[in-house]
Amino acid sequence: MKKGIVLGMVLVLALLFSCQALAGFQESRWQIIEDLADPRQDFTVSKAGWERSDLRDGTPRWMCTINNKYAYEVLGSPINKATLLGELGGTEQSGYELGCRLIDFMEAVGVAESKAQEVCQTLFNATVADPGVKYFLVSGKIRVELVYYDNMGTFMMVLTKS
Repeated sequence: MKKGIVLGMVLVLALLFSCQALAGFQESRWQIIEDLADPRQDFTVSKAGWERSDLRDGTPRWMCTINNKYAYEVLGSPINKATLLGELGGTEQSGYELGCRLIDFMEAVGVAESKAQEVCQTLFNATVADPGVKYFLVSGKIRVELVYYDNMGTFMMVLTKS
């Protein structure tokens, strides 16, 4: 009987720790920037490209733009909101790049690698079918919001703590 109780406690603790590891909103801008610059990704974001420009109320904001097609923003200290604005080009390659960047961005902010692609695909399908409307899913404790602006061919993803 004691063996069963100990085994049960170990399983409960393991589940708690694994859920916490999967659900952590990354609050460190340096860690987000580091993860996005990972050379193992198809489309990295240079660490040197980030610029700080605080909001009027003094809230720190870091932004990075890539080829005038993608704009990354991390807001707050600690980070409480992260945004990616990406243009959908007319080629299959540009769609692939946008999808990779959205998934990499979600993972850098803390969405579990095992869930990022599924969440991205679900939101992508919903927003393309209904342009201009914001859709969201909560993965772990992260709210992932996506909207597609068809008149500009642009997607905006916003990640916040749920």
